Amino acid sequence: MKIRMKTTVPALLLTLILVAASTITPILGGPNDGTVTGATTVSSTGVITTTVTPGICGPIDLTIALDDTGSMGGAISNIKAELPTIISTATTASGGDLMVGYMTFKDDVTVHNNLTTNISAVMDSINATFAGGGAGAPEASDEAKNTSVNNLPDGTRPDAAGNIGTQTGNYTTPYRASATKMVVLITDAPPGGFNDIQDAADNISLNTTHPLAALAKGIKVSDVFVPTSGDYAGQAALLAEDANVTGGAFITTAANGSGTGAAITSIIAACGGVTPPKVEGRMTGGGSVFNASMRVTHGFMLSSNISDESNNLQVNWDKGNKFHLENLTSATLSDDPAIVPNPPAAGFDTYVGNGTGRYNGVSGATIEFTFTDAGEPGSNDTAKIIIKDASDNIVLSVSGNLENGNQQAHNE
Repeated sequence: MKIRMKTTVPALLLTLILVAASTITPILGGPNDGTVTGATTVSSTGVITTTVTPGICGPIDLTIALDDTGSMGGAISNIKAELPTIISTATTASGGDLMVGYMTFKDDVTVHNNLTTNISAVMDSINATFAGGGAGAPEASDEAKNTSVNNLPDGTRPDAAGNIGTQTGNYTTPYRASATKMVVLITDAPPGGFNDIQDAADNISLNTTHPLAALAKGIKVSDVFVPTSGDYAGQAALLAEDANVTGGAFITTAANGSGTGAAITSIIAACGGVTPPKVEGRMTGGGSVFNASMRVTHGFMLSSNISDESNNLQVNWDKGNKFHLENLTSATLSDDPAIVPNPPAAGFDTYVGNGTGRYNGVSGATIEFTFTDAGEPGSNDTAKIIIKDASDNIVLSVSGNLENGNQQAHNE
C-alpha cells in the first residue's frame, strides 16, 4: 500500500523552482543527483506529489532546526500549514515508530522539544513559533547543527571561533542505533556562531566539522534554503556542501517561503536524503600521541572494506596496556576540506572507524577511532582513539597530532 499526499504550489513558485534548478540544486533534489529518488514529483500544474511506502525507512529519529528570525515569517507559516502532512509522512515512513525533536535559533539556540515520541507536543511547539528578532544577517545555524548532531545539554559554550553563547534547553536524548537518523535545518542566512558574525570558523563548522560528526554517527543532514534576500553571502553553497557530506538533501524554496513544508516532507519521504557515494581506499601508518604525560603508540593497516582479512590495528600505552583489533565493524572514508592538501591525492584524508578486539588479552573490548592524513612529513596528521573494556568502561581516551609517525591514505 502507498499513501499519496498532494500540496498545491502557486504557479509563481514553480517558476522560481525552475530558475533555482539551473543554478544551485533542483528544488526537492538531492545534492548528488538532483533528485529525491522515487519520492517526489512536480507536475506542470505545480502539484507536488509525495509517495510514501509504509515503514520504508524503519524507525525514524527526526530533528527539525528552524531559523525563527524576522525574515522567516513566510517559511514558518508554510511549515505550520503543511505540518499535518509532514507528521503524517514521517509516521507512515517510520511504520509508526517515530521520535521528533525541535529547536529554533537566532544568535543562540533554543530547544523546545528533546527527541520524543510525544509528537503532539512537538506540533504544539511548532505552531507556537513566530518569526521575530535577529540582530543581524548571520545566525547560529552552525551551533544549531552542533546541538542537533552532538546531543548537547543546556548551558553556555564557545562556538567554533571561541565566542560564548547560550543553548536554552537540553537536547540530550540520544539517537537510537536502529533508527534512520535525520536532521533538517531551515534558514535564509549564513552561519554566524554566537556572535552574529560570519567567521571562517563558522563556515567550517557548518559545512565540515558537524557534518563529518553526523556522518560518523549515521545521521543524514539536510538543508532547506529560503532565499528571502538572495544568496548574498554564499550560504547556498555552504548549506549544499553540508548536506552533501552526509548524503542529505539540499533544497531551495521560493523567496517568500512557499514550498518549505513540502521540502521537509520530501526529505522525510526519501528517508533523509540520498546515499552518498562510498569512498574506497585504505590507510596505513601509525605513531605516537601523548595524553598528559602518557605516551600512546599505534600502528595499523585499514581498508574501507571491513571484511578485508588484512585489516589490523594495535594500540599500546601506559607500561603494558594493549588493544588488538579483532573485527572492524564500520569504516567511513571522507575528505575534510580543512585538511591540506585539498583535494587529497587519494580522494580522502579522514578514516573514521569502529571495531571490537582484545584489551590486555580479554576479548569483548571496543574501539572508536579517527585517523587523518595531512600530508608529509606526518607531523600534522592526527589520531583520536577511545577504547572501552568488555564492561563498557573507558580505559583509554586520547587525541592529538602525531609525534614520530605518519599516516598515509591510499587508493585501493
